[in-house]
Amino acid sequence: MAALLASLATAPAGAQGWSTSPLRAPTPTPKDGLPNDRGAFNQWLRAHRDTLSVDQARVARERLFVYVSAEAKVRGGTLPAPGDTGAIGPFVLAAGLGDPGALLIMSQWTGAKPPYEVDHRGVQVRFESPYLTAGSTDGQWRVCYPFFFMTEPVGLDAPPGKVPAETVILSTLVAPDKTPAGASAAHVFIAAVQPKDSARFVNDAIASFSLHAMGPTETPGAWYRGDDKAPMPSVAVVKRLPKRVVLFVYTGARGTFETNRTHFETLVARLGTGPCAP
Repeated sequence: MAALLASLATAPAGAQGWSTSPLRAPTPTPKDGLPNDRGAFNQWLRAHRDTLSVDQARVARERLFVYVSAEAKVRGGTLPAPGDTGAIGPFVLAAGLGDPGALLIMSQWTGAKPPYEVDHRGVQVRFESPYLTAGSTDGQWRVCYPFFFMTEPVGLDAPPGKVPAETVILSTLVAPDKTPAGASAAHVFIAAVQPKDSARFVNDAIASFSLHAMGPTETPGAWYRGDDKAPMPSVAVVKRLPKRVVLFVYTGARGTFETNRTHFETLVARLGTGPCAP
């Protein structure tokens, strides 16, 4: 197991088709109201993690992925080795705050037997090193993404009167932005629906996100974008699989949005139903 982990840790992100350009961006600590110093933050989290509200836990988890982003950039996108306590520490803490991807990666480091997977209300998250995957429990769609993305498996979301959708929210690397906080991650909202319900779902989603159709693009799919002057720019695409229609919406603060967009486009290109490509 140790030899296998060591070999996986030497494979750079670019070798799996993920651009290394976002890995070259700085990772400043955002002004989020938490202790700025990493050691002070860890001490604060140890003292408060059992009493955090849902919103406080989310902010703390986002801060931990600031450190995940920084460590990923130092290593050129390679998975940390199991003995690298400084690099794996944020994963251990994020797992304790409910991030399933961090939990699954940590399971491999601790020598647990595969499969490394968790199911959440119709959505399954797996770790197939060096990728995390998220998709439906029936295997009709999945996306592959790097270990340094944060995962929120919303699950089968079915508000009253709305089309049921298998939903996942991913956060990309943290990078400098043009907000008062100074740094943030960009976010990818992913929702998959049955083809028979897709027209109504897509129309509702496009209206909800205030998107409008783009002209023809070189990339397959139906593409949309938000207001060019919005402080949080966005772009979206609808892709069709045999048994699902999948909507991706990418958004983020200016600066972060542009830095991480190449990773969003790779994520879209890796939508499928089978194993992740090497």
